Amino acid sequence: MVASVSELSFEEYLKAELENFEKKREELVKKHYGKFVTIHKGSVVAVGDTYDESASKAKEIIGEHPCVTRKAVPKEQEEPFFIL
Repeated sequence: MVASVSELSFEEYLKAELENFEKKREELVKKHYGKFVTIHKGSVVAVGDTYDESASKAKEIIGEHPCVTRKAVPKEQEEPFFIL
């Protein structure tokens, strides 16, 4: 489980969520290959065909909270991404 943003700096929280995605990558690829997966506090909260779809679903579920949305593909197939 990832600590809340109030317990960590925003950067530390995002780093922890990215690390959590990496730990779960193999499982996520098997379950959601090619889909965008949004993780919040260490759990998958939404899945979509596009980044926007997954992020929008997550926002409906958890509201305005930091989360990480990544494409569920093997590391060697991953495209570069940016955190804005």
